[in-house]
This record gives sequence, C-alpha cells and structure tokens, in this order.
Amino acid sequence: MTAATFDPARYPRTYRHWIVFRIFMALFGVLVLLGAVVPSLSGAASTHGLVRLVAAAFGAAVLILPWRHRVVLGPHFLETRALRTHRIERTAISGYRRRSVSRGGIVYLVNVDGRPRPVTVRAINDDADFRAWFAGLKEVDTVDGVAHL
Repeated sequence: MTAATFDPARYPRTYRHWIVFRIFMALFGVLVLLGAVVPSLSGAASTHGLVRLVAAAFGAAVLILPWRHRVVLGPHFLETRALRTHRIERTAISGYRRRSVSRGGIVYLVNVDGRPRPVTVRAINDDADFRAWFAGLKEVDTVDGVAHL
C-alpha cells in the first residue's frame, strides 16, 4: 500500500457532517425553540423568562451549528468553520497528530507556528484526500515519539 501524496490540484475540498445528522439536529433544535417560544406567545405567565431565553438560544445553536460546521482543505490552507471561521496557512503548521476517539471518529491536533496550544480539527470524513492533505507535514507521533504536540 503506497502512502498518499499531497496534490494541490485536488483541493479545495469541503467536509461537512452527514446529512442525516444535520437533519436530526435541525429537528431537535426546532423542537427546543418551539418549547421555549410557544408558551410566551400563548400568553402564559412567564416566571421563567431567563430559562426560556437560554432554551431558545440553545435551540438556535443546535439548529444552526451542524449546518455551519465544516472543514475546508485548500491547496495552501486549512479552514474550520463553526461559530467563527479559523484559517491556518499550510506553511504555518509545524506538526500534527492523528488520534482516534471513541465518539466522532478521528481528531487531528495541529500545532501552529510552534504554539503550545494545538488547534483541533475533527475529521468529518477521513478519506484518502483528507489524509493526503497532511502528507508531507511532520507527524509528531512517528517523527519524534512525543506524547504531546
């Protein structure tokens, strides 16, 4: 089996959550929003206004975030989108570490410009092109056996 090689012509590639997951979370978010908003609209006594406000914010986040979240691998950058968009130039990545986690598949810990706090990139679909994007970058586990980035 040959190792994947990075070919900039194959990028940009966008990785998103599975559509069934996004639809499920959207339905859940709508139910939470309705549970928070409908009693207020019906004129019910609102003694728990703050609780309803927090529930509405949670429902909106559950509704929006799965549709917004994605990882974009460009020929010269890595971009994660959730509440905010973080863009990292490929040349700024000083190393990475690939870990399997019990829930959510594979996590890539990326060390940027030698900063001690790595950026976590959760691989939504860890396919050959996703792994190939990291080809040529220093994989910390195999290079120096360091337990941490």
